[in-house]
Amino acid sequence: MQQESQRQLHHLEKIVAVAALLAMLLLTVGVAQAQTRKVFLRSSAVLVQDASSGRTILAKNSDQVMPIASITKLMTAMVLLVIATDLPAPTLSAALVLTAYMPLVIASAALWSAAFLVYFIVYAPRLARPRLDGKPG
Repeated sequence: MQQESQRQLHHLEKIVAVAALLAMLLLTVGVAQAQTRKVFLRSSAVLVQDASSGRTILAKNSDQVMPIASITKLMTAMVLLVIATDLPAPTLSAALVLTAYMPLVIASAALWSAAFLVYFIVYAPRLARPRLDGKPG
């Protein structure tokens, strides 16, 4: 019975592994220091509150009026307002959904499927071939 020899790491693999461990160590130290030091932010305005108590944890120009940066944040705010105040939820008409939204969803799904099919056609033969060195994998 033959013994399988253990694979030796290439020197570049060793460098990558050491760099990853060093990065994790530095991130851990950085997080630990961030908890004890004053937080530096490049943001012009910030407000962080504890959800259960309402206590302000971090504030920087929190009274400054700012425009909303994305539609996602606007929709999140709308959902929270609807939940908190029992306002009627904004609705889209069925005609708008059927005429504008659904064709875009169907087109997106068709394009994604076509891209995946091309990927499969190109790479399936390469991935199904045995390795040239005869090793598994």
